[in-house]
Parts: sequence; structure tokens; C-alpha cells
Amino acid sequence: MEQNLPLPELRAPWARICCALLLLMVTWCLLTPHPPQNLQQLQEQTLRGDLVIHLVVFSMVTFFILSLCTPLRRATGLGSAVAFAFITECLQFWVPNRTCDPYDMLANLLGVSFGYGLMISYQQMLKHYGRNFLSHRYALMRGGLFRTQTSQQASE
Repeated sequence: MEQNLPLPELRAPWARICCALLLLMVTWCLLTPHPPQNLQQLQEQTLRGDLVIHLVVFSMVTFFILSLCTPLRRATGLGSAVAFAFITECLQFWVPNRTCDPYDMLANLLGVSFGYGLMISYQQMLKHYGRNFLSHRYALMRGGLFRTQTSQQASE
């Protein structure tokens, strides 16, 4: 039976507050004239390192936005993530020491796509394994998967 509700722990007010804080932090980092020093070092150390940052950040943002949405509202959440990616990049045009870079926009949209894929695969794992899929996995690793055939026959 498919649930039309997000996970109960993600419907909690603290989860929504954490998602809002993540959005505020990302917005501040993208729209401040002088980004944090660690991000500048990463950009200098790697070729186009800011593209990696954009990809990872927008993957996280999209995953958390979609995790708060019901499956019926997932299209709205995805549209919100795309709009957030587009608007924050366009607003950088008016911020001193920032540029509206089309490659950053592409990395933002790829990050949104990747975050959507993560959310879909997470939902599939929940459908297949249930809510406690990690405990099933570790139970298999502790002995269920690696038992010999004679021990399986003895347990039956």
C-alpha cells in the first residue's frame, strides 16, 4: 500500500525548520558578495570547483524539499527547487563580485535532477524494504546472508 504522506519524522516542525534554515544558508552563500573562505579555497584548488559545489548543494536542497512533500505534491516541490536554482543564479547578476554564469545554472539544474533521482531511489527503497531498511541490511550482513546451506537447513 503506497502512502501519500511523507515520513512522519519529516512532517515534524523541526524538519521543516531545518529545511528552511538550509534554504536560508544556501541563499546567503550564493548571494553574499564575499563567499565563505573555505568555498573560495575549493574553487581555487579545483578546475571549476564551484560547479561541484552547485551540484552537491542543489542535490541536497532538492532532496530535502521533496522529502517534505507528499507524492501528490512532488511536482510542486520539484518546480520550487528548479525556481530556487534559477532565481538565485539570476540574482547573482546584481551582487558585487558575483556573476550570473550559465555553467553554474546548468550545474544547479543537474543538481536538482540528481536530488530528484535520490528521492525517487529513496522512496523505492522504502517501498521494497520498509521503513527500517538499514536494519534489514545489517541483519543480513550479521549472519543472514552469509550463513552456509547446512545452517539454513538446521534452522528449518
